Amino acid sequence: MIVSRTMLGLAVSEGAIEVAEVGLVSDRPAVLRGGRFVASGEAGPDALRHFLKRNHFSTSRCVIGLEAGWVIAKEKLLPPASAAAIAGALSIAAERDFGSSAGEFVFDCTAPSESPAGTATLLVAASRQKLDDAAGVARAAGLTPLAATPSALALATATAVSTVERLVLCVCPENAELVMQAGSRFRLLRRLSAPVAGQPERLASEAARVMSFLPAASESDGGRELLIWDAGYGLDTAAVDLLRERLAMPARLCRFPEDLGMGASGAGGGPQTVQAAALAAAALARRPAIVDFLHSRLAPPRAARLSRYAKWAIAGAVAACAAIGGFVLDWLSKQDAIAALEAKLDGIKSDAASASEAIDNLAFARPWYGGRPRYLECLREMTLLFPEEGRSWATSIVMRDKGKVLLSGKSESEGAALEILDRLKASKGFVNVKSLYIRDGGGSSQGSGQGQDVSFAISFELAGAQ
Repeated sequence: MIVSRTMLGLAVSEGAIEVAEVGLVSDRPAVLRGGRFVASGEAGPDALRHFLKRNHFSTSRCVIGLEAGWVIAKEKLLPPASAAAIAGALSIAAERDFGSSAGEFVFDCTAPSESPAGTATLLVAASRQKLDDAAGVARAAGLTPLAATPSALALATATAVSTVERLVLCVCPENAELVMQAGSRFRLLRRLSAPVAGQPERLASEAARVMSFLPAASESDGGRELLIWDAGYGLDTAAVDLLRERLAMPARLCRFPEDLGMGASGAGGGPQTVQAAALAAAALARRPAIVDFLHSRLAPPRAARLSRYAKWAIAGAVAACAAIGGFVLDWLSKQDAIAALEAKLDGIKSDAASASEAIDNLAFARPWYGGRPRYLECLREMTLLFPEEGRSWATSIVMRDKGKVLLSGKSESEGAALEILDRLKASKGFVNVKSLYIRDGGGSSQGSGQGQDVSFAISFELAGAQ
């Protein structure tokens, strides 16, 4: 077996990295080996390096894939414009949507495509901290990251196209990721928040809830089809039938590695490494990533570098101009120079008086305009912590002196209330987070009528409010 080129795919998620090495065997991509790296709490920075060496991974070039829970994707519709104008409009939209927290994210977008409503693109934001951590782990292992992209987008792109509009669902033991694609246009990227291990009903309900916000598919385009990747979950026929029924569309289970257009050779790693294999195969084929946070379309253009000879030429021209200017200044009449300086001094006196008056007015008005009240930041942070799907909601917020806050609310289940508690504890903006109670609140939940609401109360303090 002759392998001409190889590439490594790293599908990074919370606490684990799926690794797949793909190579060209007889000019056809094939999965050479794969595995799952789980980092323990005591693992050193070179733990991944030892794992790759122990499992005989040989290449150092890699593509990093981020789980969908670390990114936020929003479809944007824009009027027809040039690529530079679209990039500028999306940069402004990102700053408007994310506000003061925009610096915590890295932004990129999919290639613009024409739609009946205008030019469509998917604006994608990745956590800068998660991206830096993933790239740092790869570099510590001696790898060279070539690109960083959402794993689910790479898998959807690599999956053989069967319809104009389709959904690609990748089901893992801990979570599931859903991508909606209409031809070359990506419309949706979402991590399904329902716990799916052993609970296909929750998975189907969550997928149906997400799909309910999208317009119906056009029958003239062949409708929609659901393509399912089982990445170690263990889906059976009954689970596939349940998804087909809940989403009301044709569904089929994809085969690894055939539906990636690849072959398997050696220890291929199995379906659980399907996202890592898709990442590596795209880079091996020299296809640009759909979204690449390391080479963003929205990044400002880099200034062109000057050659060494150009720098010497500029330095010589500057020196010549300086010499000529010196001769000219020495030739000028000293009386003319004195007159010009006196006129300039008179102008500076007038400007100084105007500036002094402006400073006085600003000092007088400043006490009337304070900074942004801290309680607005508190409300904003709490709003971002509540899930979009409405499984939990606040009923009362009490703010006391010294940044103390009492939050009361309701959830459709105890697990949803605990999720709010965990998110508050994980936030850097709040400290001393304590659960006061979680109890039966009476009444049915806001969802589909499954069970009763629970009431909860949580106390916490704003960080740095003391």
